[in-house]
Amino acid sequence: METLIPIQNLYYLLCYAWGLPEQRHWVNVDAKSCPAVVDLLSRLLTKGADVLLKRGIAKEYRIHEEEIAGIKGKLELDQTLKHNRYREGKTICTLDELTGDILLNQIVYTSMYRLLGDKELDMDVRKDLRRSFLRFPKVGIITLDRSVFKDIRLNRNNRFYRLIINVCELLYERLLPEQNRPGEYKFLDFTRDESKMNAIFESFLLNFYRQECAQEYPIVKRSIIHFQLTALEADDEDVLPEMITDVTLDNPTSGKRIILDAKYYKEMLSARFETVKKLRRDHISQITSYVSNQEDKNIPYTLSTKGIMVYPKTGIQEETFNFIQSAHQYRFCTVDLAQDWHLIHHRLREIIEF
Repeated sequence: METLIPIQNLYYLLCYAWGLPEQRHWVNVDAKSCPAVVDLLSRLLTKGADVLLKRGIAKEYRIHEEEIAGIKGKLELDQTLKHNRYREGKTICTLDELTGDILLNQIVYTSMYRLLGDKELDMDVRKDLRRSFLRFPKVGIITLDRSVFKDIRLNRNNRFYRLIINVCELLYERLLPEQNRPGEYKFLDFTRDESKMNAIFESFLLNFYRQECAQEYPIVKRSIIHFQLTALEADDEDVLPEMITDVTLDNPTSGKRIILDAKYYKEMLSARFETVKKLRRDHISQITSYVSNQEDKNIPYTLSTKGIMVYPKTGIQEETFNFIQSAHQYRFCTVDLAQDWHLIHHRLREIIEF
């Protein structure tokens, strides 16, 4: 995109994409307080750490053996006798200790430590982050990898970690160590990565419609569509791929279904083979394939399902193109992510109104 998404709108996008729209007012975000994307993530990390400190970090019981004077916990008699520690009035015991040195806190602490190594971090943002880092309980600094985040299990007692862990994971993906500079890192702006932004935009739309249009469409999900092809040989059916929608909006009561697909492309129209810009053939084929193959005669409203392709733009006039094929209507449209949030909100609701 020619113009970057304003930092406040990017924050809102992330909150919806992570399924946490209620936290989009968690911190005050603007270009002054967050000059760059990495500063936004740092502000969120700092705020998250401060919230954890205020309400108390998560703790878990950890079992370990320890040599102590006297007896505490479970006495390990064989171990004590084997090492002759009882002669000195000491025993080896197994203790059940409540500790905050657990994976959740290690991820937060390690992420703050790594981020402080980014020399391009805004001075004021760094100052606030360092303050939170020094206040945070000293826990282990660990090596971050994808498996670490997969091991996270959030429940009703620690669900308040959800936003901060998402921030930490995004920082892990984009904060890379500087070559020949131990302890220094450089943040790669994910807003310039079309593949990453496409995934964020898809999740944003899914959760936006779940949250904001639940009354009109009580069922909002990704759905699997199978090609309506009959295999001539039994094994032939196994080679047919599945189609998975970005967003399917359903209201069985009113008999409405919309299949919506997100395309994070610089241009909705293309002039690759033509002198005049036109819609992309593969995008037309994709949405019409979704709609035609989801038809089910036992569910009458699927015979009039509508299809929408949504393209984000920044600073360019929004466009909408409408078409019809049999009982199906199709819409190809853009949404300007650089405008005020209430206008984005209005536009996203407007495009699903037929």
